[in-house]
Amino acid sequence: MASPDQTRTDEDILRRIDALIAEEHHLYHDRELTVADRDRLDQLSAEVDPLWDELRGLRAMRRAGGAFEQPKPSGRDSKPSKGAE
Repeated sequence: MASPDQTRTDEDILRRIDALIAEEHHLYHDRELTVADRDRLDQLSAEVDPLWDELRGLRAMRRAGGAFEQPKPSGRDSKPSKGAE
């Protein structure tokens, strides 16, 4: 997996999605699902959904001509609000 200062490529993300979906298909293949299988399916879904979101975001930024950057803190969070003084 990429470090926070590196952006994964579409291919990296798609490979991971493919691997997770293959595992999902394996769990469903010709058998009754156990409780552990159902738990794993929940984990797979929780991991796949953000990957699709990341992929869509990267593609949208590319289409808009932007470069992917990690969000930076605004600096406003470090000052107390008027009510907190």
